[in-house]
Amino acid sequence: MFWLLIFLFLFSHYSSAAPVVVINTIAPEALLGSEFDVNFTVSNSEIGTTYYYKAFGGVGTSNADIHTMNGVNELNYTSSWASFPFLTIGDSGVYTGTVKAKAVGYPGTYNVKIRLQNSSDSEPKTIIISPVPTPTPTNTPTPTNTPLPTNTPAPTNIPTSPPTATSTPRPSATPIPSPVIEEIDTSAMLTPVIEPTMAIYENPSTSPDNTLGITDLIKPTSKVAAASSFSISPTVVSTTFIIIGALLLFVPIIILKLKK
Repeated sequence: MFWLLIFLFLFSHYSSAAPVVVINTIAPEALLGSEFDVNFTVSNSEIGTTYYYKAFGGVGTSNADIHTMNGVNELNYTSSWASFPFLTIGDSGVYTGTVKAKAVGYPGTYNVKIRLQNSSDSEPKTIIISPVPTPTPTNTPTPTNTPLPTNTPAPTNIPTSPPTATSTPRPSATPIPSPVIEEIDTSAMLTPVIEPTMAIYENPSTSPDNTLGITDLIKPTSKVAAASSFSISPTVVSTTFIIIGALLLFVPIIILKLKK
């Protein structure tokens, strides 16, 4: 009987010292691979007691599909306890906190639990893990055909005519007037004028009235029309002299006929 009382005392003391873990709230759903919060409370524990804790669980009875986040470190179910976050029971004997967890399996309904090192587990809470939505490919805008730059036509080389040489007008040659040869009235040239007398004597001294002798009788008078001032070509001059010479040949003949 004495030993039974001692056993009951020790059992009741041990039972009163065992902490109790309860999950208060959890997100109703989360995306696969995304973090979500699990809020829990630890009670029925001695003040100042320190515990390491972790989240675990999965679909059905799996425990390895829920990972615990300790800052930037992602810890799986079998990671060392020293790697997990820890808590300390305060003066009230109750601790309330939040741990970040992540589902890494496949989409479905997950059972999530909280476990303290060297202690019991909490009752599971469920969360629906949805697949990561496949991003809808955005329609790649059809590239607008950038208009090609219009080829600017090269300027047409307009052939420039060489400058036309301006002819310096030469002074017109003043035509030299051809010499105007006036027709000479040859009939008036060296026409002998014969003045007849009543008697002809060989010696005028023998004539009774001193009548002129034969040598004085004939007085060839040349009536030459005054020529205007002009230039005569050598041909005209030579021709003129020939005509004059021919006329002079007839003078003795005329004289002889007059003597008869």
